[in-house]
Amino acid sequence: MWATASLIAMLEDATWEVVAPNVPEGFAMLGRGGTYEHTAPTLPGQQVRIEVERGQHPVSGRPTWTARAVNVDTGEQAGVLRHEVAVVDRDRFYRRLGR
Repeated sequence: MWATASLIAMLEDATWEVVAPNVPEGFAMLGRGGTYEHTAPTLPGQQVRIEVERGQHPVSGRPTWTARAVNVDTGEQAGVLRHEVAVVDRDRFYRRLGR
């Protein structure tokens, strides 16, 4: 249970590191939804490599991000997070939260 939560956090963090430098000043990145699959075990002491790629939602056209955790020791994909991300005006977003 904790391993899955940790892997999801690592995948989200890796995506943020790729996306954040390209978010314009005054804007914020928001997750709009996503799916996660834990596809193979990673045993204690094994290492994972995170790969992040950008895509496009086939219906909405919004940017999507796929982050994969690959077990370096076995070459297997350990997990994948596919999520849709929106870049929004930060001030407008905070005002809407205040309602």
